[in-house]
Amino acid sequence: MKYFWVLLQLCFCLFLTLNSSERSSLAFAISSYGWDRFIHHYIKTPLSLCSSQQVPAEVLFSLWAGVPPSSRNSVNRKDFLNSNKRQEPPKTPTTPKITTFPPAPVTCDAVRNKCREMLTTALQADDDYIAIGADCEHIAAQIEECIYQDIKNTDMKYKNRVRSRISNLKDSKNPELKKNVLCGAITPEQIAVMTSEEMASNELKEIRKAMTKEAIREHQMAKTGGTQTDLFTCGKCKKKNCTYTQVQTRSSDEPMTTFVVCNECGNRWKFC
Repeated sequence: MKYFWVLLQLCFCLFLTLNSSERSSLAFAISSYGWDRFIHHYIKTPLSLCSSQQVPAEVLFSLWAGVPPSSRNSVNRKDFLNSNKRQEPPKTPTTPKITTFPPAPVTCDAVRNKCREMLTTALQADDDYIAIGADCEHIAAQIEECIYQDIKNTDMKYKNRVRSRISNLKDSKNPELKKNVLCGAITPEQIAVMTSEEMASNELKEIRKAMTKEAIREHQMAKTGGTQTDLFTCGKCKKKNCTYTQVQTRSSDEPMTTFVVCNECGNRWKFC
């Protein structure tokens, strides 16, 4: 009986918060379903679902009697039902951002540990490792381990190999090498045995290729044919026993290039 009076007082408070049309709807619901059925099915059941929530009476009424809440209240039925749903915590991505490497063996050798520190410093020269999310100490240990396994000792060859890696990783004109090492595109096994030419930037590779091609051509031109003359003085031995060749190496409106070789000391030079 006590519970009944509590529900009755609740309905009365609810009735006072409604406007005229909503009061009419509530009265119609009570007259249609009967007082007992209305109490048990339209009040007790919704109260059991929202007993822990502080919900405006207008929203409770819309849940009980199926009457849409007034526009004067910003809280709606959909928002209330969605608020009861259990919010799942954000999932942490399980896939790593970079290629993972196996753990490197721990060493007590002071020389090897120092080399690992220097390689780590080279990999951390800028903020690329932060953006990529790489473990520089782990990668440096892997590189040093591969170098040591290839040389089998810490002699001068080993130290020169490490210095070469450090120099190329710190090269500001070749940032792609370090990025490829940090993200795993170049593995520790690969960079441990790469030559200086292989580690060089693409721009430097093209320059070296052009210089090699030019040197080969100059050598071949100086040796094949040519005219012997004493008009040129060798800058090395100061003698005039030379052979020269003239070739059109540029456009037709440019002067010809003269290649000269000293027959005494083998010194070579060119001029236009």
